Amino acid sequence: MIEKETKYRAPNVTNIQELIAKIQAEFGGEISEENQLDEYFDTPELRFTNLRRGIRLRNKKKLEFKSLFYDGNRYLVEEIEITDDKELEKLLTKRLGLKETVNNENISIFKRFGLSPQQVINKFRTNLKLEKLVLSIDKVKGLPVYIEIEGDDDELLNSLEIFIRTQTLLESAGTRGYVNLLYENDPRMISKEDFTKRFSEQPDWNVLDTEKKLVENLFYNIAL
Repeated sequence: MIEKETKYRAPNVTNIQELIAKIQAEFGGEISEENQLDEYFDTPELRFTNLRRGIRLRNKKKLEFKSLFYDGNRYLVEEIEITDDKELEKLLTKRLGLKETVNNENISIFKRFGLSPQQVINKFRTNLKLEKLVLSIDKVKGLPVYIEIEGDDDELLNSLEIFIRTQTLLESAGTRGYVNLLYENDPRMISKEDFTKRFSEQPDWNVLDTEKKLVENLFYNIAL
Protein backbone atom coordinates (compact mmCIF):
# COMPACT_ATOMS: atom_id res chain seq x y z
CA MET A 1 0.00 0.00 0.00
CA ILE A 2 1.16 3.55 -0.81
CA GLU A 3 0.19 6.38 1.50
CA LYS A 4 -0.07 10.05 0.60
CA GLU A 5 0.40 11.74 3.93
CA THR A 6 0.72 15.35 5.07
CA LYS A 7 1.83 16.10 8.62
CA TYR A 8 1.66 19.28 10.69
CA ARG A 9 2.87 20.27 14.12
CA ALA A 10 0.17 22.03 16.15
CA PRO A 11 2.00 23.24 19.28
CA ASN A 12 -0.81 25.46 20.59
CA VAL A 13 -3.56 22.82 20.65
CA THR A 14 -4.63 21.98 24.20
CA ASN A 15 -8.15 20.65 23.57
CA ILE A 16 -8.18 18.04 20.81
CA GLN A 17 -11.90 17.24 21.18
CA GLU A 18 -12.84 20.89 20.71
CA LEU A 19 -10.71 21.24 17.57
CA ILE A 20 -11.95 18.01 15.96
CA ALA A 21 -15.56 19.01 16.69
CA LYS A 22 -15.05 22.35 14.89
CA ILE A 23 -13.52 20.59 11.88
CA GLN A 24 -16.41 18.09 11.79
CA ALA A 25 -18.96 20.91 11.97
CA GLU A 26 -17.34 22.46 8.89
CA PHE A 27 -16.60 19.33 6.80
CA GLY A 28 -18.76 16.52 8.24
CA GLY A 29 -17.33 13.04 8.67
CA GLU A 30 -17.20 10.46 11.43
CA ILE A 31 -15.07 10.79 14.57
CA SER A 32 -13.34 7.83 16.23
CA GLU A 33 -10.65 7.43 18.89
CA GLU A 34 -7.98 4.81 19.44
CA ASN A 35 -4.93 4.16 21.56
CA GLN A 36 -1.94 2.83 19.63
CA LEU A 37 1.08 1.19 21.23
CA ASP A 38 3.82 0.94 18.59
CA GLU A 39 7.07 -0.98 19.03
CA TYR A 40 9.77 -0.29 16.42
CA PHE A 41 12.30 -3.05 15.87
CA ASP A 42 15.77 -2.09 14.70
CA THR A 43 19.44 -2.93 15.05
CA PRO A 44 21.34 -1.32 17.97
CA GLU A 45 22.88 1.22 15.56
CA LEU A 46 19.41 2.16 14.20
CA ARG A 47 20.09 0.98 10.67
CA PHE A 48 16.43 1.02 9.57
CA THR A 49 15.58 4.32 11.23
CA ASN A 50 18.54 5.99 9.53
CA LEU A 51 17.34 4.64 6.17
CA ARG A 52 13.85 6.01 6.82
CA ARG A 53 12.41 2.54 7.37
CA GLY A 54 10.50 0.99 10.22
CA ILE A 55 9.37 -2.46 11.32
CA ARG A 56 6.40 -1.68 13.54
CA LEU A 57 4.37 -3.94 15.82
CA ARG A 58 1.11 -2.19 16.70
CA ASN A 59 -0.82 -3.16 19.82
CA LYS A 60 1.08 -6.50 19.98
CA LYS A 61 -0.92 -7.70 16.93
CA LYS A 62 -0.27 -5.98 13.61
CA LEU A 63 3.24 -6.09 12.09
CA GLU A 64 4.07 -3.60 9.32
CA PHE A 65 7.08 -2.45 7.33
CA LYS A 66 7.20 1.23 6.34
CA SER A 67 9.58 3.00 3.95
CA LEU A 68 10.02 6.60 2.85
CA PHE A 69 11.35 7.34 -0.66
CA TYR A 70 11.93 10.53 -2.68
CA ASP A 71 12.29 11.05 -6.43
CA GLY A 72 13.41 14.67 -6.37
CA ASN A 73 9.87 16.06 -6.56
CA ARG A 74 7.72 14.17 -4.09
CA TYR A 75 7.93 11.83 -1.14
CA LEU A 76 6.27 8.45 -1.10
CA VAL A 77 5.42 6.29 1.92
CA GLU A 78 5.24 2.54 1.31
CA GLU A 79 3.48 0.39 3.90
CA ILE A 80 3.43 -3.43 3.87
CA GLU A 81 1.53 -5.61 6.33
CA ILE A 82 3.52 -8.71 7.34
CA THR A 83 1.35 -11.68 8.23
CA ASP A 84 3.86 -14.38 9.22
CA ASP A 85 7.53 -15.14 9.93
CA LYS A 86 8.17 -16.36 6.38
CA GLU A 87 7.17 -13.00 4.94
CA LEU A 88 9.30 -11.21 7.51
CA GLU A 89 12.32 -13.41 6.84
CA LYS A 90 12.01 -12.83 3.08
CA LEU A 91 11.84 -9.08 3.66
CA LEU A 92 14.87 -9.07 5.95
CA THR A 93 17.05 -11.29 3.75
CA LYS A 94 16.02 -10.72 0.13
CA ARG A 95 15.16 -7.05 0.28
CA LEU A 96 17.17 -5.63 3.19
CA GLY A 97 20.17 -7.95 2.99
CA LEU A 98 20.28 -8.94 6.66
CA LYS A 99 21.82 -12.20 7.81
CA GLU A 100 21.04 -14.22 10.89
CA THR A 101 23.23 -13.33 13.84
CA VAL A 102 22.01 -16.34 15.86
CA ASN A 103 21.17 -19.67 14.20
CA ASN A 104 18.51 -20.94 16.57
CA GLU A 105 14.95 -21.59 15.39
CA ASN A 106 13.74 -21.79 19.00
CA ILE A 107 14.09 -18.04 19.52
CA SER A 108 12.10 -15.25 17.87
CA ILE A 109 12.90 -14.21 14.31
CA PHE A 110 13.71 -10.72 15.58
CA LYS A 111 16.46 -12.05 17.87
CA ARG A 112 17.80 -14.30 15.11
CA PHE A 113 18.43 -11.23 12.96
CA GLY A 114 19.73 -9.03 15.76
CA LEU A 115 16.61 -6.89 16.05
CA SER A 116 14.97 -5.62 19.22
CA PRO A 117 12.45 -2.91 20.21
CA GLN A 118 14.49 0.30 20.03
CA GLN A 119 11.54 2.64 20.48
CA VAL A 120 8.08 2.29 22.03
CA ILE A 121 5.54 4.97 21.16
CA ASN A 122 2.28 5.36 23.08
CA LYS A 123 -0.08 7.41 20.95
CA PHE A 124 -3.67 8.53 21.47
CA ARG A 125 -5.24 9.24 18.08
CA THR A 126 -8.48 11.05 17.28
CA ASN A 127 -9.65 10.44 13.69
CA LEU A 128 -12.07 12.24 11.43
CA LYS A 129 -12.97 10.07 8.44
CA LEU A 130 -14.11 12.00 5.39
CA GLU A 131 -15.04 10.65 1.96
CA LYS A 132 -11.53 10.75 0.46
CA LEU A 133 -9.34 11.75 3.41
CA VAL A 134 -8.67 10.76 6.99
CA LEU A 135 -7.58 13.48 9.40
CA SER A 136 -5.87 12.32 12.59
CA ILE A 137 -4.91 14.38 15.62
CA ASP A 138 -2.19 12.64 17.64
CA LYS A 139 -0.93 13.06 21.16
CA VAL A 140 2.35 11.26 21.73
CA LYS A 141 4.12 11.35 25.09
CA GLY A 142 7.07 13.72 24.88
CA LEU A 143 5.82 15.61 21.81
CA PRO A 144 3.32 18.41 21.06
CA VAL A 145 0.11 17.67 19.18
CA TYR A 146 0.52 16.60 15.55
CA ILE A 147 -2.08 16.51 12.78
CA GLU A 148 -1.83 14.00 9.92
CA ILE A 149 -3.99 13.97 6.81
CA GLU A 150 -3.99 10.92 4.53
CA GLY A 151 -5.66 10.67 1.13
CA ASP A 152 -5.61 11.85 -2.49
CA ASP A 153 -8.03 14.78 -2.57
CA ASP A 154 -5.70 17.79 -2.88
CA GLU A 155 -8.55 20.30 -3.06
CA LEU A 156 -10.09 19.04 0.18
CA LEU A 157 -6.66 18.87 1.82
CA ASN A 158 -6.07 22.52 0.95
CA SER A 159 -9.49 23.51 2.33
CA LEU A 160 -8.83 21.61 5.56
CA GLU A 161 -5.46 23.26 6.01
CA ILE A 162 -6.89 26.75 5.45
CA PHE A 163 -9.70 26.12 7.95
CA ILE A 164 -7.45 24.62 10.64
CA ARG A 165 -5.09 27.60 10.34
CA THR A 166 -8.02 29.83 11.33
CA GLN A 167 -8.31 27.79 14.54
CA THR A 168 -4.69 27.25 15.60
CA LEU A 169 -1.03 27.57 14.62
CA LEU A 170 0.12 24.95 12.09
CA GLU A 171 3.75 24.20 11.26
CA SER A 172 4.81 21.84 8.50
CA ALA A 173 6.37 18.68 9.94
CA GLY A 174 7.81 17.51 6.63
CA THR A 175 8.40 13.76 6.39
CA ARG A 176 9.69 13.13 9.89
CA GLY A 177 7.87 10.36 11.71
CA TYR A 178 7.41 10.10 15.47
CA VAL A 179 10.37 7.74 15.77
CA ASN A 180 12.66 10.31 14.15
CA LEU A 181 11.23 13.13 16.25
CA LEU A 182 11.75 11.23 19.50
CA TYR A 183 15.27 10.18 18.45
CA GLU A 184 16.20 13.77 17.55
CA ASN A 185 19.00 14.07 20.11
CA ASP A 186 20.19 10.46 19.91
CA PRO A 187 23.85 10.35 18.78
CA ARG A 188 23.11 7.23 16.71
CA MET A 189 20.78 9.23 14.46
CA ILE A 190 21.65 11.07 11.26
CA SER A 191 20.76 14.72 11.87
CA LYS A 192 17.76 16.42 10.28
CA GLU A 193 20.13 18.70 8.34
CA ASP A 194 22.11 15.72 7.02
CA PHE A 195 18.92 13.98 5.90
CA THR A 196 17.84 17.10 3.99
CA LYS A 197 21.26 17.41 2.36
CA ARG A 198 21.35 13.76 1.32
CA PHE A 199 17.91 13.88 -0.29
CA SER A 200 18.74 17.14 -2.12
CA GLU A 201 22.06 15.85 -3.45
CA GLN A 202 20.95 12.31 -4.30
CA PRO A 203 17.20 11.66 -3.94
CA ASP A 204 17.60 7.87 -4.07
CA TRP A 205 20.44 7.68 -1.50
CA ASN A 206 18.41 5.42 0.80
CA VAL A 207 17.27 3.01 -1.95
CA LEU A 208 19.11 -0.31 -1.68
CA ASP A 209 20.33 -2.07 -4.84
CA THR A 210 17.76 -4.82 -4.28
CA GLU A 211 14.92 -2.24 -4.26
CA LYS A 212 15.67 -0.02 -7.25
CA LYS A 213 13.19 -1.62 -9.64
CA LEU A 214 10.55 -1.82 -6.92
CA VAL A 215 10.86 1.89 -6.06
CA GLU A 216 10.77 2.86 -9.76
CA ASN A 217 7.47 0.97 -10.10
CA LEU A 218 6.04 2.57 -6.95
CA PHE A 219 6.63 6.09 -8.28
CA TYR A 220 5.40 5.11 -11.76
CA ASN A 221 2.17 3.64 -10.39
CA ILE A 222 1.40 6.62 -8.14
CA ALA A 223 1.85 8.96 -11.12
CA LEU A 224 -0.80 7.12 -13.17
